[in-house]
Amino acid sequence: MLPLLAPPTLQAPPPAPPQGHPPMGLPLLHVARHLGLSDAQMQQLQAVETAHRDALEQKMLAFHQAMRALHEALARPWTSAADLDGLQKAMAAKVAELVTEGRQANAEAWKVLTPDQQAKAKVLLSRPPREGGPGGRGPGMGGPGMDHPGPGGERPGPPPEDGGQA
Repeated sequence: MLPLLAPPTLQAPPPAPPQGHPPMGLPLLHVARHLGLSDAQMQQLQAVETAHRDALEQKMLAFHQAMRALHEALARPWTSAADLDGLQKAMAAKVAELVTEGRQANAEAWKVLTPDQQAKAKVLLSRPPREGGPGGRGPGMGGPGMDHPGPGGERPGPPPEDGGQA
């Protein structure tokens, strides 16, 4: 059974492919300044990224084209389930090619690091990205100073002058 689809005018268009820069930079380059790399190591990392840049861009473009074809087919209510299945599999194959190329580039880059640098990079790269400052909480996200009602509808006020010791 096919799910009901929204009319084409209500469906969001697929994202545009990236332009002018590699779609997937080496994650190690994002944390390189924290690893104490030598100039030679930095040049090696940049060479790995350069060696894979064109392939990554081509694979990212192919993925976006496959995704666009699937979105366009989904917008046409007369597209058969078999056609949708084929387009979905084609898009999945493009994702696999892109991921494989990225993993190859990362594996080559990883070999540039010393064991100590690899350990430090693992810690740095395992942290979630931070948005809006410490803890990833930007303005308006319920941080300090936000005057939102609590679970019982009460609003937080200033701390008691006695420090809560009544």
